[in-house]
Amino acid sequence: MKRSLQEVRGSHGEPLLVRSGSGKMHPGLALLLPLVLAACGQTPSLPSEQDVVLTGGQAQVSYPSSGAWQVSEIEGDWLQVSPQSGQGAIRLKFDVRGDVCLERSEPYTARVTLRTAQGTTTALKVRYDPDVRDFLSGAAPQSLTLNRADVAIGPSVVERRAGAPAPRALLVRYRSEAAARSGLAQPLSLGSAETRTVRVPTDNLEADLARLSQDPDVESVRPEPLLRALGEVIPTDEYYRLQWAFPKLGYPRVWADMETGAYSNPVTVAVIDTGVRYDHPDLEGALLGPDEGAMDFVDDGCGRDRDPTDPSTPSRARYGDSSHGTHVTGIIAARFGTLGSTCPGCSSSGVVGAVYRAPVRVLPLRTLATNGFGGLEETASAIRYAAGETVMVNGAARRLPESVAATVKVINLSLGGPFTDPRDIALLCDAVKVAADRGIAVLAAGGNEKQYGNAVNYPAACKGATAVAATTLAENDSGWTRAKYSNTGPYIALSAPGGDSGNSLNGQELNGAPFPDMIFSTDWMYTRHQPRYSALEGTSQAAPQASALTALVLAKGLVSTPAQAVERLEQTALDLGPAGRDEEYGHGLIDPLKALGIAP
Repeated sequence: MKRSLQEVRGSHGEPLLVRSGSGKMHPGLALLLPLVLAACGQTPSLPSEQDVVLTGGQAQVSYPSSGAWQVSEIEGDWLQVSPQSGQGAIRLKFDVRGDVCLERSEPYTARVTLRTAQGTTTALKVRYDPDVRDFLSGAAPQSLTLNRADVAIGPSVVERRAGAPAPRALLVRYRSEAAARSGLAQPLSLGSAETRTVRVPTDNLEADLARLSQDPDVESVRPEPLLRALGEVIPTDEYYRLQWAFPKLGYPRVWADMETGAYSNPVTVAVIDTGVRYDHPDLEGALLGPDEGAMDFVDDGCGRDRDPTDPSTPSRARYGDSSHGTHVTGIIAARFGTLGSTCPGCSSSGVVGAVYRAPVRVLPLRTLATNGFGGLEETASAIRYAAGETVMVNGAARRLPESVAATVKVINLSLGGPFTDPRDIALLCDAVKVAADRGIAVLAAGGNEKQYGNAVNYPAACKGATAVAATTLAENDSGWTRAKYSNTGPYIALSAPGGDSGNSLNGQELNGAPFPDMIFSTDWMYTRHQPRYSALEGTSQAAPQASALTALVLAKGLVSTPAQAVERLEQTALDLGPAGRDEEYGHGLIDPLKALGIAP
């Protein structure tokens, strides 16, 4: 008897981590198959069980055989095995299916049953860990990515607030005007309605408060509230310095205003896009999940279901190693401060979003596939769904939970197309009309086709939608100009920063070079399956800034309806270009301070 040793290797010739039928593990080595060969040429026996680990999305196994064989069963819809039958030597190739979406970080497992004509059965336990995938290759999209290890971050300016001093007076309301006149202080100068309230200075707050509370002539007494000069909230997040649009728009004052507690109305922004990465630590707590109405409308192998994760696919590299929906969402709602958990070598604080402490959350609705394209019907259904209508998903009626539908006040559409067929336009615009008629603000990217014919972009041009153009920094009196790619037309209603990769006027540096005027936000690196941050440009980046501000106006209760919130943005916008509304900027650049009633 003679023992033949057969190695199992991956697609690049690397030894795989496998296990023999005895259960003994051989880390880092090829499997040693105990194939017993009879001296007289008997058919070799196969192991009853074997583990196979895919590296780079692929693996191969080989066995000696002299007869017919067949793969009789594959348990795992993500796995492709070829060939599935043959004669003689067995050579099996394992691949992650090219049309499958990998939406989770946990290992994927499958079971493959191999049978021979001699009656031998082998159970192959196949495992694929997305965290070690290396099948993605190719150029990234036109974006800039920071690796924390090679970025020099200057010190942040942190707002330092001293503890508030004790009140210096009491506001005492007497039961009668006569009692008030007999008090030890002068009545407040607040009109006849407050003639029974006097301000009583105090050097001993607790004692005077106790004494006046016992006075039978006193109806109520309380410490006089103190106001303070509003400063600025300057985030300490590591990459905030690259988010030039926020300070340029005055957001540090907006964030300081939020600390007064004035933003108390819950608002949900439905982001209809490529989906989002729930596992990005900078979005923790900002997203509504599957049980709260999140939905995937894309029929691309992931299935239309309640998980709108922007997934990985083996062919994703052709479309860029980036998550558009995650980038858009971060502009609105990336968290402030230290992150709970992150990847080795990654930033512990990242970036910030516009809404800070306001009760604004994002409802992810996936309608664009990993190639960045989506069907009209999928997007129209998502708009109607976000508006509270019942829609059919995989043959089942789906409707937002009532508690969530009541808070969806804004829909962000960083997507679009130059449609010309009236039927296509009607399909999309009818959905926008449903949302608008139900009192939801629909803000849509104006389009990036100015240099390529400036075709009208839908749904931005739909009646009921608010089209947002992109601006960037300029060396002129206003400091702003239209980004060269941004569409123009009578449908443009507002403008917001979308950036320009060709300029570097923001004053920051990246790796020793001027940082381009692009919009920096959360992203995902599929090649390493980890969070990242990147800079992108476009009206896709402008629209969520307008959506976030609309949500903040509603959260602060400055208006009653989303339509009024959009009108307030238009009325308070910084007029750029010709006086009044024009086809480049619409009503002008969003002005958060004026829209939110904050003194400059």
